[in-house]
Amino acid sequence: MRIRHLTYMMGCMALLTLPALAHQRSWPGKRLAESLPGADKFTLKQVSLAGEQIAWVEKNLGDAVGTADKIPSFYKAEAKGGSELGVVQFLDVNGANGNIEMSLVIDPSGKVMRVLMFEYSDGKELASAKFLDQFAGKKGGDKFQVGDDVIAPQGREKVAQRIATAVRKGLLLAMAGLRLGVKA
Repeated sequence: MRIRHLTYMMGCMALLTLPALAHQRSWPGKRLAESLPGADKFTLKQVSLAGEQIAWVEKNLGDAVGTADKIPSFYKAEAKGGSELGVVQFLDVNGANGNIEMSLVIDPSGKVMRVLMFEYSDGKELASAKFLDQFAGKKGGDKFQVGDDVIAPQGREKVAQRIATAVRKGLLLAMAGLRLGVKA
């Protein structure tokens, strides 16, 4: 009986840590350094969102939050001396031709600093600075809507909207879970 209980507990612990490293099998040091080059130190922060936080994200997103999104993982970045630079979150988006792996960098005030793409097969124009740089400076209250405040490359509107929605969801999750951009 004790062995079965111990096996069950170990399985539960493995499931709890799975979302943190589901995107990466090991510490994503290279991608973190690319995402926020000025950082001296990154610390993994996994947040378990409460019911009211999930409801707030869903209301602002206009869509349901998936199970994995209820326990988001963030990498808090610090400069030398300990000042907070922001957080990095890794995002996956289903593209037209496969999975798109990205990072979202958010400053301490709750604004998007930058979005980077690491793996994609939906064309260079979606990974270009011209497309990705338009997310910089956006806040949770912005629309993130193709044809409104997001300009998509010609013929890539659907995938561009999926990317914009993922960035907005990541930002809202950070606002809810880490209270970024939320005044006390």
